Formats: sequence, structure tokens, C-alpha cells
Amino acid sequence: MGEYYPPWHHQRVPARPIEETTIWGIPFDEAMAIKSRLIRKWSSPGRLLDVGCGDGCLLYYLKQRGWQTEGVEFGDVIYGRETLGLSIFQGVVEDAPLEEKSFDVVSLFHALEHLPDPRGTLAHLFSLLKPGGRLVLEVPNFGSLDAALFGPHWVGVSAPLHLYHLTKKTLKQLVLDSEFEVTECGTMPDQNKLIAGYSESLRFWLAARGRYPKPWQQHENRAQQGPASSYDQPDDRGESTSLLKMMEFNVLRLVSKTAAMAGLGTYLYLVAQRPE
Repeated sequence: MGEYYPPWHHQRVPARPIEETTIWGIPFDEAMAIKSRLIRKWSSPGRLLDVGCGDGCLLYYLKQRGWQTEGVEFGDVIYGRETLGLSIFQGVVEDAPLEEKSFDVVSLFHALEHLPDPRGTLAHLFSLLKPGGRLVLEVPNFGSLDAALFGPHWVGVSAPLHLYHLTKKTLKQLVLDSEFEVTECGTMPDQNKLIAGYSESLRFWLAARGRYPKPWQQHENRAQQGPASSYDQPDDRGESTSLLKMMEFNVLRLVSKTAAMAGLGTYLYLVAQRPE
């Protein structure tokens, strides 16, 4: 994993209580409320499995609100286990000691596109859900406006980290082939305060033309200065604050929201159900 993920990728441990932090400029509770909206919309507090749970921030947020939570993460799980007190299995979900028909909700936020066999994993997750249980997915939208605009420089390509690129049609078909019933599927704008998808894609596009420092080199330079963290990052990602930057983010925010209203949003979301 370390061969493809740079050392700063999962270094997201805050220096103070997690509730007091911000995630890319958004207060923790607000960011987690946005992330969990589909879970809370379609299910009352019950037993939830989050596949690709990262540091466990979503699990922690939901656990504080009455959910019984389990997580699976291929990367580092020390912070989630020891600091947040969460139950997280380190490895792949197929190897986790989980009972069939034992979960009310299974979620994958930006995890499905990383899996070598998404169809096989979805079949396994189907077996873990109770009849009537919900599957909640979020992935980059290969049919988005930003994907069309930036092409190979679209940040969602993320090769070789993203093994699959999905459109609304292909995501729905993949889930239907796994015997789920699709409840809701659509596109959404970049929820990040910095409109990261558009702003990073723009920088990759400019860097390819020699008009901007390569983002990868910038991250490596920051990693040498200290652990990079998605918690408490300055709104300008370390660049000097300027009116130009604020104008950029405001314009991209408008573009992102408008594109989502037209069905061309940066991300795809999908909710499905295991039949009763």
C-alpha cells in the first residue's frame, strides 16, 4: 500500500479532541453530518459497518449518536482503535470475522473504486446485511462535468489508486448485479469547503503545462516539514491567502453546485437495499 500512497495520505490525526477540529475548513460535527446524511435519512440508529473507514471519524460520530459501529480499514488503525475507542478490523472485509445478516447499514465512502474486485465485495456485503438493510455508497463520478473538462488531469483518475471509474449507469448496474434493489442514486457537488476536486484538477492541468508547481512535489515538501493533516488545514492549503484564491473557490463552488443540479456532480451517491 505504501508503494502507491504517499506518507502524508493517511496522516490525519488531530492534536486535540476530534470534536474541536475542522476537516478541510468544515467543523467536525458539520462535516460528519453532511457525510452521514444518507445513512440517517434511510435508517434509524442500528448496527453499521463502514468499509474503508480510515481514521474512524464517521464511526465515532455515529457511535456518539446511538449507533453500534464496526469498521474495516486496510491502512493504519491505531488512532481509531486506541484514541477513539472504536472496533476496527485491519485488512480486507472478506477476511473480517463478521456474521452474515448482522448489519442494518453497510457504507463505503470513496472505497469501492479502490477495490480489486468490487463485484465480489458487493456480493459479500450483501450477505452481511440483514434483509431490508441498506447499502450506502459514494464514489467519484466519471460522468461529471469536471471529469469531462479536465480529462486525464481530473483528480478523480488518481491512478493507480483508483482501479475503477464509474458513471451513474455503471454504478447502478454493478449494484443491481449483486442482487440489491436501488433506492436512490444521483450526483452531488464537492462538499469540501475548498472545492477540492475542481481546484486540484485545475492545478494538475496547469502543472502539466508548466504553469504551476506539481502538486505531488508540493505535498512531498510539506511532508518533510511535518505531518500533513486533513484536520485543521488552512483554507488555502498552505498557499498565501489572497483575493484571487477566494474568487477561485467561490467560482468553482458555483460551478460545482450548478453541475450537480444538472446531474453532472463531482460525486455519485447510491443507496440500495437487500430485499426483505
